[in-house]
Amino acid sequence: MRRLILTLGLWLLGTMPALAFDTSTGEVLRYNVYWGPLEVGHAQLQYVPQGGGFGDPSGYTLTARVWDSTVFLDLDDTWRAVGSHAKGAMFKPIRYEAHQHENDYKADKVMAFDAHDGKVVYTNHIDAHDTAKPVAWDGKVRDVLSALYAWRTQGLDAIKAGGSVPVVGLKKEFTLVKTPGRQEAVTLRGQDVKVWRVDISTRGSGKHEDAGVWTVRLRDDASLVPVQITADTKFGTFRAVLAGGPY
Repeated sequence: MRRLILTLGLWLLGTMPALAFDTSTGEVLRYNVYWGPLEVGHAQLQYVPQGGGFGDPSGYTLTARVWDSTVFLDLDDTWRAVGSHAKGAMFKPIRYEAHQHENDYKADKVMAFDAHDGKVVYTNHIDAHDTAKPVAWDGKVRDVLSALYAWRTQGLDAIKAGGSVPVVGLKKEFTLVKTPGRQEAVTLRGQDVKVWRVDISTRGSGKHEDAGVWTVRLRDDASLVPVQITADTKFGTFRAVLAGGPY
């Protein structure tokens, strides 16, 4: 289940480039999540400028949250990235957090990006026995959320070109691979919608970071807002649909 939530969190944040994203303006997007015909949860991602308590006017906080409450599952998972913006170094991470509550499972994990020592340090605040060696850091590689959101500032040219980028997840580095975008039509709640389709996968990540293959469909206008996100995972196929449209 944690792999599923990671998958949806990555999709919700990482596949929403815009032609001219304004990093000084906040944003919230909300989605309904489906497994086949069943609605199985909700998701939200939020961009807040000026960081998390650092007093840095050029900072930011990115939050991807997925939640649901049923007789089978009590779920509330949040991933958060905090960092700073600078000329030539947009979305530079300071820390990356994972706060998870899935029935009896709870997690409070942090990756701290240490620019002075050139390393990323993992800490599990609940389980002190859960440790990992620091990851070497060149000051350029980002956490997952910051890296994917940085793609957004590159606009439609980046969508058409595709590409790959190294990122630091919890405990280790891996690579996100994005195929070149292509136009297609899709039906959303009875509406025929023209979209841009992009596929994303992971490479060199190993089983602990394998989140499957994801397909995102972006609105075909200047906003390029993701209107549908599909995740093919070992748990089945899940869809996140923008709540309320428009499409």
